[in-house]
Amino acid sequence: MGASKVYDMKLLTITLRADFGGGPEHIYQLLKNYSPEIDSYIAAPEDYPYWELYEKILGQGKMIRLPHRKINFMRLISLAKFCKTNKISLIHSHGKGAGIYSRPLGLITGIPVVHTFHGLHTGKYGGVKKAVYIWIEKILSLFTKTVIAVSNGERENLLLAAIAPERKVKTIENGIEVPAVINRVNNPDEFRVLVVSRFDYAKNSSLLLPIAKAVYDSNISSKKIFFDIVGEGEDKELLMELLKKEGLISSFVFYGFLRDMSKVYAKASCILSTSRWEGMSLALMEAMSNGVPAVVSNVTGNNNVVSHNENGLLYNLENPEECARQIVLLAGNETLLNSLSEKARETAVSKFDAKIMTKKTEAVYKSVLSL
Repeated sequence: MGASKVYDMKLLTITLRADFGGGPEHIYQLLKNYSPEIDSYIAAPEDYPYWELYEKILGQGKMIRLPHRKINFMRLISLAKFCKTNKISLIHSHGKGAGIYSRPLGLITGIPVVHTFHGLHTGKYGGVKKAVYIWIEKILSLFTKTVIAVSNGERENLLLAAIAPERKVKTIENGIEVPAVINRVNNPDEFRVLVVSRFDYAKNSSLLLPIAKAVYDSNISSKKIFFDIVGEGEDKELLMELLKKEGLISSFVFYGFLRDMSKVYAKASCILSTSRWEGMSLALMEAMSNGVPAVVSNVTGNNNVVSHNENGLLYNLENPEECARQIVLLAGNETLLNSLSEKARETAVSKFDAKIMTKKTEAVYKSVLSL
């Protein structure tokens, strides 16, 4: 038998989500693109589809189960044993819940911790709950070597909340697998608005109703406008009921979760975001990489990707009529639509390739470990 491989670093990634979503996909892209010197391990829930996808890359014996979006401090003992057994040299946590595990784990084991926020999600919190959460994050940052923000807007929010000192906060923009060739199959008689949503407070899917009403009231183009909805969530059924009451449901197509989005991107005329905030939306960047121009709320994360009238359009979150006007404008202006499509693709290729994201992330690891 030959000698076993000696790795420069043994990395444990922690996440409390492995279902459909930007965070699990972000981790998946990192795993696919890490250099051979990194020996990766994962702590995650046994969710579909990413648990299986992670396991295909890593193999058996390199993953440990955690509960889905729940904190169980007894699991810290199991994680500490896992780290010792596998001689983990660095921990990288992704998302709020994973960060609650990782920093105490780092304190217990003496292993340095890197943490990625994927959005500072405090928008639904009341004043007291928000203050407590920010205080907890400030304490945890004391045991964090580097905090990664996935957009400059997120970095500004972290610094504004004084969660960590500026020297600890590093921006590494989200990355995607950019297709080498794109396929556009637009129907000249249709304009299809793509929405990718979790149907929760942050994604603000209830705004789709006034936007759709305004679109159909003001549509002067010859095209029939449809909304293609991908995703699931707690607010989906309510939205569908309201659309039925307004007589709009026939113009909406609900796909549920989709692992392969290629056919949806191919026929999409634009992608719409109603989010109250974003870390940096992978669905938005994937759509743009497929030449789909964006109409998105002018909020943190979205406005770090989209420049108004250059590679997409921004609208005021409080003004659904403005959003509707932009959709109708694109439906009736082929020249503008094609221009934004080309610029969207160029932006994704030049800035948001997962290989770029992974290279920058590895540089953070090496800095933390002083390799």
